[in-house]
Amino acid sequence: MHNDFKTRFAVCAAVVSLLAACGGGGGGDGGTSAAPTDPGAGGTPSATITITGADHAFGGTRYVYTANSTSTPAAVSWDWGDGSTSTSAGNTQAKTWHRAGAHAVAVSGTVGGAAGTGNLAVTTIGQVLAMGDSHTCGIKADQTVLCWGSDAHGQLGNGAAVSAAQRTPVAVTGLTEVIQIAAGAEHACALRADGTVWCWGRNQYGQAGNDTVDRAAPAAVAGVSGAVALGVGTNTSCAIKSDGTAWCWGRNNDGVLGDGSSNNSATPVAVAGLSDAVAIAPGYQQNCALTAAGAVLCWGSNGFGQLGDGSTAAHVAPATVTGLGSGVVAIATGVWHVCALKTDGGVACWGHGSVGEIGNGANLSQTTPQTVSGLTDAIALVSTGGYSMCALRATGALACWGANSYGELGDGTSAVARNTPVAAAVSGIVALGSGSSNLNGHMCALKDEGSAQCWGYGNAGQLGDGVTIDTALVPVAVSGGTQFWH
Repeated sequence: MHNDFKTRFAVCAAVVSLLAACGGGGGGDGGTSAAPTDPGAGGTPSATITITGADHAFGGTRYVYTANSTSTPAAVSWDWGDGSTSTSAGNTQAKTWHRAGAHAVAVSGTVGGAAGTGNLAVTTIGQVLAMGDSHTCGIKADQTVLCWGSDAHGQLGNGAAVSAAQRTPVAVTGLTEVIQIAAGAEHACALRADGTVWCWGRNQYGQAGNDTVDRAAPAAVAGVSGAVALGVGTNTSCAIKSDGTAWCWGRNNDGVLGDGSSNNSATPVAVAGLSDAVAIAPGYQQNCALTAAGAVLCWGSNGFGQLGDGSTAAHVAPATVTGLGSGVVAIATGVWHVCALKTDGGVACWGHGSVGEIGNGANLSQTTPQTVSGLTDAIALVSTGGYSMCALRATGALACWGANSYGELGDGTSAVARNTPVAAAVSGIVALGSGSSNLNGHMCALKDEGSAQCWGYGNAGQLGDGVTIDTALVPVAVSGGTQFWH
């Protein structure tokens, strides 16, 4: 696998705001340029276009791809190989991947009056790291899974009947070809390449599927096939199928499952009215989905305005967030707040805000999206705990805001909440963990060479560094070195 993500982020430091000037992504080299060829009399001149950009990419992360030839291609059309297409007036185009797998990217355009085409093979994967309340999981380079931290309900998935907390990674039993990992408060789920979903850990409400018995090893969730994306909340699990429908199971407080009822379900139920979803992000008592058109829809509890509709009235059916009917490429949720990454690299947040979760300089809850201060080059989002958020910048740096009780913002301090973004003490980051159910507050991120770093609360070993520690104010390395998919 290619390990030049650092180059990609450095080149694209201004990726979103200056698309036309950016060299587009890193990753694979996209092949070798060739001069236009003349097929002879009566033929149509043709040109070879090469595509530069990331050929190994992470879900929910925004990349830039560039079409190159002997002269700059114009009127470029992009077929991304995942069922989506786009066009660009110039030769650069941004792409946020949501569907894991192998994609044959094809491009066509005009090069000096000749018709040009080109191809690039791109392999994508969903979230590689996932943070639960007191446990963490990650996908290895061979697409098996490791977990570490608390095992009070079998959430490490190693088959042991509630083993002691593990402060270094242990192998999850029987999982191969995993393309996305997600964690709830005390359970976890994995999406395999065959479209099945496997869950383990606490199952009080049916959040691990099939029944309500805790599970120490993964089991396939009955009724889920053809899944292409996962989203896991505190006690709720969801999957997006290839047809764009969303299915959820587990606890249904305030209608978070989206089926119009308040009944818990150990078997997946369809979210009403969703037919073009590409991502889903359940939190504690609310749930949100992103559509292929870039719209955000939310449903469930709304006591702090986390549904983003300008009210605090709960509703069990998905409804569009005010002002976000388009233009969003990724979403992330905390306990009672939600944030959206926009196409221009900006971030907007809404919901609970008493400890700065909105990121706009105030400690107030908001019922409609508010712009996070100072972010114009974000390419990915993650909740670092129930009441905080981090954005990955195009440079590979992190900007974080919100609660900081255990140092989860990674800036070397604790107990000082931040209502505008601060820089975490990391660099060379290529992917963020998912952690909407991480109530205690810890964060993990993947570095460009395949190692992981974690920080924040570590009482049960969820930082994975093998050390008994309550709080790490700056990142520590997960034991095992370079081992995660990259």
